[in-house]
Amino acid sequence: MRTHLILLAAAAVLLAACGHTGGVSSVGDESMVQTEEQSVATITRDIEFMVFLHRFAEDPDFQMQHIKFPLGKLSYANIFDEEGETFYPDDFTERYWLLSEGEYMRDGGAGYFTWVNDNKIVYDYNCSLLEDCWAEFGDEYTFEKIDGEWYVTAGDYYGSDVGIADYQAGYVASQNELFRKEHKEPYTSYEYNGTPGDYPQASERRLTEQDLQGMDSKQLRLMRNEIMARHGYAFKNEDLKKHFNAQPWYFPLFLNVDGALSDIEKENVTFIKAHERTTKNERQ
Repeated sequence: MRTHLILLAAAAVLLAACGHTGGVSSVGDESMVQTEEQSVATITRDIEFMVFLHRFAEDPDFQMQHIKFPLGKLSYANIFDEEGETFYPDDFTERYWLLSEGEYMRDGGAGYFTWVNDNKIVYDYNCSLLEDCWAEFGDEYTFEKIDGEWYVTAGDYYGSDVGIADYQAGYVASQNELFRKEHKEPYTSYEYNGTPGDYPQASERRLTEQDLQGMDSKQLRLMRNEIMARHGYAFKNEDLKKHFNAQPWYFPLFLNVDGALSDIEKENVTFIKAHERTTKNERQ
């Protein structure tokens, strides 16, 4: 299992007096102008939530302690009325929660997160996004920050995969027992200070020519993509996905993080890209 994190200090965004100049470069369609205070808050928010999800995904006790049951009515598990003719959704209580949900959020490939505000984020999983999905179903969970801690506060399974309450509860119990056996090792924390990653300066200040001196195209590519990784970008490229999934601070959250990048980060992405092209041309 990958090492996990405890957030000890907020990521810092520092302005350097020297560095490359020019206007703000948009990485995608958005070109949000952020103050440096907003940049610090955004990086801190994203890293903090990724740290939480690392532990949530692989620490069974921690996961159950951070769910506010009941989560509403559960369409996935139904009970009969007294005459045994009509289905009614049961309350989404602990008996229906799959501990493996945390791992699905990281590895499912068909889920994505959306910030509602800095203290609320929604996860949505849609099986139809997968090529081998046999039915149209999914789930949705709301995470909220309460008294400084993240909790699941609402959730539901939805779609065609609807079952009887007692059957589903039995399935959940057996799967959760397996999950606990696979995650019986004590939770291991990893402590860090400041901005995580091999190239933190790319998010802290404007890069200079000297910063990139001696770096090959592979290193430059990792440096550039690490900027997006710090905001939870879900990589599609297999080698980038493999590299960042191995980092103890990373968790894939979003399909697009353009709007979360600070002005400095956007400028650095453009700056690094230019050096990547130059390095590749020199090799040819």
